[in-house]
Amino acid sequence: MKIIDEKNIIFTTARLIVRKLIYKDSDSFFDMQSNPSVMKYVKKHMSKKESDEELRRFIDFYDDETQFFNIWAIIDNNQNRFLGICGVYLNNYMEYELAIRLREQYWGQGYGKEIARHLISHCFTLIDNTTELVAYVDSRNSGSIKILENQMQLIKEFYSNKTKTFEKLYRVKRDNESS
Repeated sequence: MKIIDEKNIIFTTARLIVRKLIYKDSDSFFDMQSNPSVMKYVKKHMSKKESDEELRRFIDFYDDETQFFNIWAIIDNNQNRFLGICGVYLNNYMEYELAIRLREQYWGQGYGKEIARHLISHCFTLIDNTTELVAYVDSRNSGSIKILENQMQLIKEFYSNKTKTFEKLYRVKRDNESS
């Protein structure tokens, strides 16, 4: 039985529904945010309190017209399971940056590739004036790199003073969008 409020749906794919995050996602969101394997290349894994605060912050952005920040839930459309998050936000370089994060038990099942392709298409529809989207990834994160290489072009690898690691920058231009 599907319990998703239609007004919260952002887009759908063959297997997935992308919708706004809701407070009822708290336990599944925490499962993802507290997992050291999931967070290894992102930031420190979180306590329940930190996870709930981040969930609240992401939800609050939906009503904040002063910042472009959209992170949504990825839901399995057959069993209504929370698989992870995806979205787009305006980063510190004034670039529209894509984000995808999946709970560990859903790795290796093609969800990342499916979401990336549809997320790119959706973002070019959502953001009328942009000609490109970017993604930054830790150079050791082979799973995310594999997903990004299918959808985007590697621009450069560089040392990030912020993260103290080597990162890769990927980009897709509106006219090069994968089909």
